[in-house]
Amino acid sequence: MSALARMLLHDGKVVSGSDREYSQILENLRMSGVVVFEGHDAKNVTDSVDLLIYSQAIPEDNAERKRARALGIPTRSYAELLGILSEHRYTIAVSGSHGKTTTTAMVWEVLREVLHPTLIVGSLLQETGSNFAPGDSEPASTHGESPQRGGYFVVEACEYRRSFLHLHPNILVITNIDADHLDYYKDLDDIKRAFAELVQKVPEDGFVVCDPSDAHVRDVLVGTTAGVIDATSYRGDDIELPFPAEHNVENATRALAVSDIFDVPREDALMRLKRFKGTWRRMERKGVMRTGALLYDDYAHHPTEIAATLTAFRAMYPDKRLVVAFQPHLHSRTEHFFGGFVNSLSLADRVLLAPVYEARAENKSEYTSAKLAGALAEVHRDVISCDSFDAVVSDLLERTNETDVVIIMGAGDLYTIGKKLVQ
Repeated sequence: MSALARMLLHDGKVVSGSDREYSQILENLRMSGVVVFEGHDAKNVTDSVDLLIYSQAIPEDNAERKRARALGIPTRSYAELLGILSEHRYTIAVSGSHGKTTTTAMVWEVLREVLHPTLIVGSLLQETGSNFAPGDSEPASTHGESPQRGGYFVVEACEYRRSFLHLHPNILVITNIDADHLDYYKDLDDIKRAFAELVQKVPEDGFVVCDPSDAHVRDVLVGTTAGVIDATSYRGDDIELPFPAEHNVENATRALAVSDIFDVPREDALMRLKRFKGTWRRMERKGVMRTGALLYDDYAHHPTEIAATLTAFRAMYPDKRLVVAFQPHLHSRTEHFFGGFVNSLSLADRVLLAPVYEARAENKSEYTSAKLAGALAEVHRDVISCDSFDAVVSDLLERTNETDVVIIMGAGDLYTIGKKLVQ
């Protein structure tokens, strides 16, 4: 949503908005010229508003959505408006259950000096501190057919509630397909049906970049008339990344495949990937703790992501103890992937569990951090459930030293403790 706000502001719109609590992201928007409100309130919406845009986390009975309807103000979801913007641009959409944020940023990185694309990505670029980058509306030169008037558009395509079906992809990247968002989807087959529908939106002169040998991906390619590009063919020992990890190498192959569509020389694309600084909260090094431990922050909140991230850290620091402070994301997700969390978190040497993050309204269940800690303790002796962030901080400051690597992990707000831990 903040990227969309920046994009609309850049296009000359007057933008205002609200969130349930103030944050650094809101402060950055305010400094950019967006009018921001802390908390949702009907009075934030006046009759001078031409359009109200809401995220999937905002329910229909939200005070501001109700006020907009009462005033006759048109409303659109974030996904709907992104689709409108996509329709007028040559769109490179990056989808997948895992890795799409980093892959989106990598695709933009290898194309930025050639196509000057507009970017909307789900995290902040380390280099710019923003999740939006303006592009050229009418490129001077193009590859093949001229793109739509809006120029090139690199966008992260989220599958939650089939949001990505609003997009109009000319090139579709699929990183992988896994069971996720089971508070909405019935099962993995339901998720694959959504991806299959997205694949069908790619035109005959477009491309789908993926690993066609992956069984889940292969299933969604049936019937496509677009060109299918095997990203795995772009692997090589010449891929150098600032943050070496197998899952990031896979992300890089997708970016290399896309760059090849536009005839970017491989050596040029590799050079840009080598200097790529990454995105916020993706294996992000925060510094050295007061105890001497190294501190990292990572967004992983699905068992597959947790396992991949911890495996990467184990390879990077084979002689250090891995200490993970994890905040489960949603009670429903904790329930759906309970066994997976136990298995993936057991890859760490010590685990601290913070209270479950409630990102959106849902019925609380018995699947709490304490329950997860109990199950994890059966296979992993060193685990503790903390009742507050302060308890997490106290434990980390008391029980870590220079032999440890501490990773703050999860999609919630546990990352905010980092400032209390770093020297």
